[in-house]
Amino acid sequence: MSSKKKTIIFTIELADRELLGKCLLALEMAKKGFRVYIGTFRAVHEIRHSIKSCVFFHKSSYKRRALQYKNQMGATVAIMDEEAGIAIPSHRMEDFIRFRFGSLTSQAYDFVFTIGDRYARMVSELPSMQGINVISSGWPRIDLWREEFSSIHNKKVSEIKQEHGSYWLFVSSFGFTSEAGFERRLAKAYSEQAARSARNVYQALKNYIDLIKQLASDQSQKIIVRPHTSERIQEWEDIFSKYPNIRVIREGDITPWLLAADGVITYRSTVNVQAALNGIPTIQYKINDIDGINDLAVFKVSKCAETVEEVRNHLNSFKSGSQKETLKRLAIEALEGNVASLDGKSASEKNFRKLIIRQHNPPAGNQDYTAKKGSLTLLGSLQISRVQNRKNSTKKFQKQENESIRKNPKRHPGQRNFFDYRKIKNCNSIDRPAN
Repeated sequence: MSSKKKTIIFTIELADRELLGKCLLALEMAKKGFRVYIGTFRAVHEIRHSIKSCVFFHKSSYKRRALQYKNQMGATVAIMDEEAGIAIPSHRMEDFIRFRFGSLTSQAYDFVFTIGDRYARMVSELPSMQGINVISSGWPRIDLWREEFSSIHNKKVSEIKQEHGSYWLFVSSFGFTSEAGFERRLAKAYSEQAARSARNVYQALKNYIDLIKQLASDQSQKIIVRPHTSERIQEWEDIFSKYPNIRVIREGDITPWLLAADGVITYRSTVNVQAALNGIPTIQYKINDIDGINDLAVFKVSKCAETVEEVRNHLNSFKSGSQKETLKRLAIEALEGNVASLDGKSASEKNFRKLIIRQHNPPAGNQDYTAKKGSLTLLGSLQISRVQNRKNSTKKFQKQENESIRKNPKRHPGQRNFFDYRKIKNCNSIDRPAN
């Protein structure tokens, strides 16, 4: 067995959504002796020449550079598509999978990890997937939705409750918030089906705005609106400007806001699953009136209402602990086959750790790879939103990242100047920087 640590790299695009789940998975790898790096796309790309052998673990198919990294870094390339799965309508799943994975080849990819068995079967049936290991594992991000992990948010939940008191959370995921936004979406529609989908979403947007206004007519009921990252906060504030009991907030991870809420109003969102697994009631509004978007797995754990009074009554009904336990059990049963690792061993404990380690460093006999302590390093500044100004030169980006580390040392514990790449000769010989 090699005395050098093995390296695994995780890329991050949206830190609020991805970082905690990746850290959970990174912990499993570090416990097995891996040197783990988590970084932005640009940060990882800049150190590629310094790495001789690694597992490159990306959030989705990375057609642009997968083969390049395989050749330059000696990478075993694994991908986990966290933008697909329970948020994709059943009638679109086959086309979506073909679009997402149809051009993958075994020359560039080694592993594809999926959210559940059904998804894995459909991916495996693609001709392009021959020679690629397709594994139904679940998502580390969904591991964190389990109740046993909710305690990591206790402090934030307490702060939210102290500031906002009792409230209902409205989680928006329309992609636009106005007629102008709808017209732009419609203009980009590449097919009649896409155009119909845009019209359906616009109708849903109008329905939900009307719903929230009617619920807010009861001045004692506070509602917090959490816009999707693709939506403008100012536009939501303008829509509800006449309602003092409605707040528009998009701050940090959604989880503590969800755990602090009395109930959740959603529109075909994976938040339905996260809430149900924690015994929090969710509801959707007039979905059945809108053709073509109600065949999602997330609908199995969320009630669909036709009237404002139905919404109000449902959100007020979940008061006892027994009701919440029933909801959690029903959620696990309803999602069987669609989502793996909802109970029992977590996705982070299961196939990820065992299969990647066996592929990258086959153990001798029954010997496990635990001879050396692992390490975890964050590369550069992990931004909450997408890395901006992609046209910036490497030199300018390096300066920005280094300045972020100097100004915010608490956000980058134990880090030196990671963007002085001349100091990095071989990542297999670098331990975590000293504090």
